[in-house]
Amino acid sequence: MFLKFNKHTKIIVMPNMIDNNCKEMSDLKNKNIISISRLHEGKRLNELIEIFSKLQDKQVKLYIIGDGEEQKSLEKQIKGLKLENRVFMLGYLNKEQQLEYLLKSSVYAMTSISEGLPMVLLEAMNFGIPCIAYKTDTGVADIIKNNKNGFIIENRNQEEYIKKLEMLLEDTKLKEKDLYIFGHMSPDTDSICSTLAYARLKQKLGYKNVHACRLGNINKETRFVLNYLNIKEPQFISSVKPMVSDLKYYDTANISSREDIKSATIK
Repeated sequence: MFLKFNKHTKIIVMPNMIDNNCKEMSDLKNKNIISISRLHEGKRLNELIEIFSKLQDKQVKLYIIGDGEEQKSLEKQIKGLKLENRVFMLGYLNKEQQLEYLLKSSVYAMTSISEGLPMVLLEAMNFGIPCIAYKTDTGVADIIKNNKNGFIIENRNQEEYIKKLEMLLEDTKLKEKDLYIFGHMSPDTDSICSTLAYARLKQKLGYKNVHACRLGNINKETRFVLNYLNIKEPQFISSVKPMVSDLKYYDTANISSREDIKSATIK
């Protein structure tokens, strides 16, 4: 029907989507890693197991869901690293069976060398699980927003992968701290509703001390909406002062005006 009445669009992109939104989310309290994949050489699950063996916290568990031709070699690797009590090869599980393990996992890990659009990342995020993956030519960067909902590791850098994975696992400590959520200085209805919704999401994700806040006075329209829905106004805070430690710094690449394009690119 769309194509029948649309006379100007030549290409239509229909992105993949998950079947439905889950009714439950992981509370991220358990230090468990999950990976759902065909046991195929291209998935590089042997590298994931090697990475897992180098984590400092020896209480962490790894669930691998899937079957394939690499199963015996992976089981041999697990035995050789003496990880039988921490790495669990669960075989093929349907969506309902996967639910149990997704709900008790706090990180989704992927080590593939190539992907199309990895639906497993979308499904993991649907449960509120942050993801980590090596950068691939396609797919991964369309789903993971680096440093926001997970990490993308460049150049298959194993040390960096381990560092970021441990950071995600240790994130449970952050959930004990006070978290203040607010919008702009002159909050309208959209800003206040977004603040309340995001605070609620953080609470669902396991953050214990979440405070929905506002930096300015509430207008009549917003007050009417909150009263109509019987929702308490966000608490007022007079000012917000960021610390230097809160700021992110990015290295810049400087080149001389005397350098040619080729040498600057190599640099």
